[in-house]
Amino acid sequence: MNTQSSPCQKQKSLQVLSAQAHKTAWFQRLVQAININRQMQSLFDSLMPKDLVGEYYVLEMQETKLCIGTGNAGHATRLRYAAPYLVESLQQYDLFSSLETISCIVMPPSTVYVPEKKQAKPISKSVGEFMEIVAATISDPDLKAAMLKLSGKNRSPPCRD
Repeated sequence: MNTQSSPCQKQKSLQVLSAQAHKTAWFQRLVQAININRQMQSLFDSLMPKDLVGEYYVLEMQETKLCIGTGNAGHATRLRYAAPYLVESLQQYDLFSSLETISCIVMPPSTVYVPEKKQAKPISKSVGEFMEIVAATISDPDLKAAMLKLSGKNRSPPCRD
């Protein structure tokens, strides 16, 4: 039995080892980035007004500009008023020494759950007749048309071949 591996098998083994090393290095960089993000988040949380903690997220960080997003216009206004204080406070740290401005953007998080639209249940014949009676007493033509539409009176007949 031949225990030596062919050059092709050795190259495949090296490729597998290289891929694993690359994945490991990528994973280590990811973990470092997450840890830095957590440290920055805790720093920002310590400087933010208490009612804004957890209501914002960092969208972009450049050398002189920090862009913060929030899903609420009221929170964005509060952040804009707090921005000069935050710039001054953050400039005390080496990482933010060249920071000049903080901008705030109202942008809902991308993880917002949007439920599927449900089809309305059909109304019973007696409820439809009652809605027609109520619609007859309404003087506003738009409201009357809406009530009649809901009652089923103005539904178009089904198509026939």
